[in-house]
Order: sequence, then C-alpha cells, then structure tokens
Amino acid sequence: MTFYYGVSSGQIINRFSKDLDVLDLTLADLTHRIIYHLTSFVGTLVVVVITIPLYFSVVLILLFFFFALQHYYLPTVCQLKWLSSNSRSPIYTHVCETVDGLASIKAFNKQKMFVRKFEKLVNENISYECAINAADRWLGVNLGLIGAALTLFAGIFSIIGRHSLSGSIVGYCMASTFHDSFTLSRLIIVFSSIKIAMVSLERMKEYFKIEVESYDDDDEDDGKQQTKKKLSPSIIFHDGKIEFIKYSMKYREELNYALKNINLIIKPREKVGIMGSTGAGKSSLISALFRFSQSEGSIYVDNYDISKLPLKILRSNFSVLSQDPFIFSDTIRMNLDPTSEHKGSDAVIWKALEQCWPTSASVPGSNSAPQNFNPYLGRSYCCLFETCTALHLKCVTSSAVDVETDKLIQSTISREFKDCTVIIIAHRMSSTASCDRVLHMDQGVLRDG
Repeated sequence: MTFYYGVSSGQIINRFSKDLDVLDLTLADLTHRIIYHLTSFVGTLVVVVITIPLYFSVVLILLFFFFALQHYYLPTVCQLKWLSSNSRSPIYTHVCETVDGLASIKAFNKQKMFVRKFEKLVNENISYECAINAADRWLGVNLGLIGAALTLFAGIFSIIGRHSLSGSIVGYCMASTFHDSFTLSRLIIVFSSIKIAMVSLERMKEYFKIEVESYDDDDEDDGKQQTKKKLSPSIIFHDGKIEFIKYSMKYREELNYALKNINLIIKPREKVGIMGSTGAGKSSLISALFRFSQSEGSIYVDNYDISKLPLKILRSNFSVLSQDPFIFSDTIRMNLDPTSEHKGSDAVIWKALEQCWPTSASVPGSNSAPQNFNPYLGRSYCCLFETCTALHLKCVTSSAVDVETDKLIQSTISREFKDCTVIIIAHRMSSTASCDRVLHMDQGVLRDG
C-alpha cells in the first residue's frame, strides 16, 4: 500500500496508457517491419554483390557510418523520450486534480491559474517532442546522404565494368541500389525506434519490482501459516480489545512519522472518539489496524499480534465507514453483501435495509434520477451490512456530511453496534456524544481528552 502513497494517479495512468500502448501495438508493428526490411535488404544486396563484387566493400564502409550515426543518435533520443514520458505524468495528474476540485476552483475563481499551469505542463512535454522530431529529421538527412553514396558508388562501379555488364544488368543493379539505400535507411530508423520503445518497457518493468503484500496463503511465511491454522476461517475478534504498544508509523521511508510512540488501550465494546486538526494522524491510527504501512512497535487485538496475522483474515475482521462515499456499480444487494455471504437469505438483507432506513420505497427521491440519489446512504448500507456479518469491531470515519445524515449514522451506530468496539474519527463534537471517551491527536502524538 505504500506504493500508492508515493505515486500520483497521473504516473499510473501514464504507465497503463501510453507505455502499455507502445508495448502492445507499436513494438509489435516495429518488430514486423524490421524483419521485412532486413530480409528485403539482404536479398537485393546479395544480387548486386554477385553482379558487382566491388560494391560489397563500399557497403561495409557505409554500414560503419550507419551504425556510427545510430550510436550517436540513440542515447540522445532515448533520454529525450524518457523525459517526454515523464513529463506526461504531471499533465494527467493535473487534469485529475482539476476535475476532482472543479467546484472549489470555480468558487475561488482560479480557472486561469489552472489553465496557465496546464499550458506550462503541455509546453514542457511538447518541447521534448519537438526535440525528438528534430533529432529524427537530422538522422533522416544523414541516412539519405549515405544512401545516395551507395547509389553513387554503384554507378561508378557499373561504369568501370561496363564492358563485362549488359545494360539490363546495370539497370537492375542501379534500381536495386536505390531500393537498398531506402531499405537500409528504414532499417536503421526502425531499429532505433525499437530501442526507443524499450524506454516504455523499462518504465513498465519498474512496476514488476514493486513489493506485493503477502495477502494470499501461498505468499505467507511459515509463522503466519501456523497462526492461520489455529484461527477460525472468518471471525476471530470477539471482545474487541485494542492495544497499541509504543507504536510508530510512517507512510514511506523518507517521510516523517505520521504516528509517534502511541500507547493506547481501548477496552472491549468501548466507544472511542478521536479528534484533531487535519494531518494530526487520526486516519493514520485507523489505517495502522490494517497494516497499510511500515511501522514500529506492536498492536494487539484480543491478544492477537496483528503483525503475525495473515492480511486476509486481519482485514476481513474490520469494517470501515469511510469519510468518502463509495457505492459499487451494481445492485443494492451487491452493495450490502459484496461477498454473497447471505445470497440465499433475503430476510437478512431486508433487515439491514430497515435498520438503515425504514424501506427503500420510503426514502425521498429513491426512485428519482441518479443525480438525486444521496451517496452517503451507501455508507449506511455498508455499515448495516456489517451487522449481518456479526463483526465485533467497527472503525467509523465521520467527516463533512450534512447534520441530518450524521445524526442518522450516529443513531444507527449507537443502536446496532452497542456490543461492538467503535472508533469514531470526528470532525464535530456532536459526533462524539455517544462515546465513552474522546482522544485528541496532535502531530502524530496521542493526547487523552
């Protein structure tokens, strides 16, 4: 998960759009073309060399100049291509951020500022592309001169051997040298294009080296395999006691600690509110339970050291009501029961709906167009779904929702999760009214409230 903290969406989009397109389409086409030009060049060259043996010595000399040009051209263009590819990522990121924050941009009348930044990023990318095109033109001119030299020497050798060569043979050889000069130029250009396309392959290979979480059984070490055998296949936390012991966490190695030396005990079935300013570490405290980032110290849940639990079992025993609404593009049933655990029981699904809201038919605007649908209702759906799965820990994040929705969420939590341990990240005091205690986070340090 640390990968996503340090890589922008623009970089990922760039890899899986332009770079992947080069590998899937451009590279395959270039490979086909280089085979075609190579066989064509060799075939005509053999015929001309048999007819005019001296021509072969000239070809060897000019081939040396061909590859000298390529040796000078390729490193420059590969570096320019790398810079061009990297300069596209900020463009994608800027577009994504602009679309996400369009309302705020208009509210503060900053449209021109974002347009200027976009133009600056595009101009930087175009400057690299122009340099690449200029280098291509330079290579084309020089290859044309060398190709003309091939034809010139073929004509000279034909004149020298005019007494032993018929006019038809000389005409064929001259036509073949024209073809060879063109084919050799295309061959060098295509070969250079393949080398340049390898830049995209190198950039994609960077993603092959990303460390993958040992989520599946086959990736777990022996200690976690032994731990898993002792655990039930689904729910393992029954009391909901959480204990942080000298716990510190950072999102990436080069960054500062987001959590610093946290010592905290949350009693079974206790309702705890966490407050603090933006960036104080409230959400980091929740993500620590899911082992999203590198850490120091220990966290125990019901006396289980979570660092020794397989991720699949650990994360399946927590549920989060996120501050960002998220609804699957599917039916309400699928949103309530995404794992199809209650596929054969409509009663459980209807019970969850009724606990969240009387019935879907009584929700104002429930049959209206999608733009009138309240996305925060999806939170309550997901929230109530967890009651069906009988989880005993509930981590809730309450952020910028309207007062009525917040009251609905808090009343639902108080009523349906009274036997669960609940952690509430609150942005208003009313959200912590039902909490047994409220903690305060400040710059990654936990302070009791």
